[in-house]
Amino acid sequence: MGALARLDPSADHWSFLDTDHGNFSGFRFREIRSITNLEGPISATIISKFSEKPKLRITWWAMGLGLVTLFISPLLSFSVAVIVPAIAKTFGEGTSNTYGLNLGLIAFLLTIAALVVGSIALRKGERSWVLWLGFGPALLAGAFWLFMIIGELAFPH
Repeated sequence: MGALARLDPSADHWSFLDTDHGNFSGFRFREIRSITNLEGPISATIISKFSEKPKLRITWWAMGLGLVTLFISPLLSFSVAVIVPAIAKTFGEGTSNTYGLNLGLIAFLLTIAALVVGSIALRKGERSWVLWLGFGPALLAGAFWLFMIIGELAFPH
């Protein structure tokens, strides 16, 4: 059958018992169906629906950081095609490589920040369109970086 919980009359807690062993008549039992039905940090209360404005300020941060991760990809492409060669011609290869590496590192850190902030807003129960507008691109950018890192580790050049 499953696990049952018994409210102990002498204490303020539930006792968990296996129903397959023994007779438990005389006790008040309640069946525990899953761990997600219990109150605690796992189950968040939904504070806003998709069509509503967000209730938390962190959701606006999630949107902003997520949209930055969306628009940083064309900036990286433009940087590799135009800015890095111009810097290499003017200041040398070392400076242009440092610029490209720093810009890529900033893009990676912004993606991590967008994912963390979006996850925090999601865990606090935010479900508005503003969250998904920023969290969706951050998830795509995070998947891009994950595949790039796995590719570099699997096939180094």
